[in-house]
Amino acid sequence: MIAEWPTAVVSGPKAGGRNRTFYNNKLKARGRIPVIRPPASETMAILDNHGGIYGKAGTVVYRRYRGMNIIQGLPKQQRKRSSASKAAALEFGLASTTAAEIRDAFQVAHRSLYDGGLINRCNSAVYRSILACRSKERGERDIHDGDVSFLEGLEFNNNSRFADLVKVKPEAGRNDAGQVVVKVPRIDGQRDIRAWVRGIEGGRYVLKFVLVAFNFREEFYEYVGIRQLTFFRSQSLEAQELVFDREVPPGCFLALTVSLSFEQKNLMENKWESLNSMEFNPGMVLAAFPTEGEAEKGYGKARTDREIAASKAEGRTCLTHELSRYQGKKLLEKMQKLLERKKKQGKKEKRMPAEEPEDPGALEGRRVKF
Repeated sequence: MIAEWPTAVVSGPKAGGRNRTFYNNKLKARGRIPVIRPPASETMAILDNHGGIYGKAGTVVYRRYRGMNIIQGLPKQQRKRSSASKAAALEFGLASTTAAEIRDAFQVAHRSLYDGGLINRCNSAVYRSILACRSKERGERDIHDGDVSFLEGLEFNNNSRFADLVKVKPEAGRNDAGQVVVKVPRIDGQRDIRAWVRGIEGGRYVLKFVLVAFNFREEFYEYVGIRQLTFFRSQSLEAQELVFDREVPPGCFLALTVSLSFEQKNLMENKWESLNSMEFNPGMVLAAFPTEGEAEKGYGKARTDREIAASKAEGRTCLTHELSRYQGKKLLEKMQKLLERKKKQGKKEKRMPAEEPEDPGALEGRRVKF
């Protein structure tokens, strides 16, 4: 049953008796049509003056979305989730809070010019990294136990993918000393970069590499190094090798990002300004390296405090930051409690096999044919 009700609706305790009559007369004086909404138990669906249908009618729900009338079936009543299902949801929450901190650390590379799908892509990559751990059970593992190589190839902006716009790709690895080394091939600014900036005269490209160390167990991350290569669009960037020789904190896994920006000189202020936007901001995770070593308890807070004090004294940017929004430890504790409860509830007395009766020997009787 669908009833037509204009948008001017009166409801509540004042909708009946003398109050209703007074309010209706007041609406008439203003040129509006007073309409009384029926009780909630009688209301099924409402059609307003603009053609929109709202509400529940039988087993379907009417709603309006982006100018379209949508009819959707009523959701079935959810069953009570099992402990394993709750633990799986908590582990995905662990991946989500981990990915959020990784995206914040990569802000130096993507400068918040990423498409809306980056959140889901990053969550998925981190979740697969955690699931790749087979040596530990759910509730005991985090991204340090998993395979961080799933982060490699993560694009920051699908509107301008780095792999599609830059024909040549740098290669990253580690030398004998454990330092991260990036081999940058020769890049021709006119031939090797597919970009909309070809319609703009002049300008230059900036190729930026950012190496970040993450320690989620001690809840901090640190910028190990930032390297920038600048070359004019009309010129070429010669092949070279970059070495990140700064100390890597123990117990951290590493993630290396590469991004490309286009700059044009502001002649009035005599400085270079980036022209990157949501349509052009290529960047990606070039490489990821697994955790090495283990940090002592409390190491993260002590290192962060030292770096903050040193940066203030030297007047420079702080390179070590706390994971202020990370909720992983709380989620891991909840998972462990759920699994412990499941083990206690799942313990059932094993049925002992019935003892075979003793052989009674030969029994006398008639021979029977079947």
